[in-house]
Amino acid sequence: MSTTTGPVLYRQSHSTLYSPSMVKRVLLGIQELRLRLRERVNAVEDGEHTVFARRGKPIAVLVPIAWYRDAARALNDPTEY
Repeated sequence: MSTTTGPVLYRQSHSTLYSPSMVKRVLLGIQELRLRLRERVNAVEDGEHTVFARRGKPIAVLVPIAWYRDAARALNDPTEY
């Protein structure tokens, strides 16, 4: 497991949703995710983002629902979730 604090990995319109220094991001392989899913869901409730990787390549992100809703609004694509 590694934590990154690098540049924002999202489109420019998302940059106003949070500051990269405020969000803890964790990179997990799919196999490790299977073993730690409950822990990762609990971490999301604390505002942490989890990036899932397959063979070292990021493929998906688990984010708090409030962040997801804000991102959808910023892209003018509101969600019913």
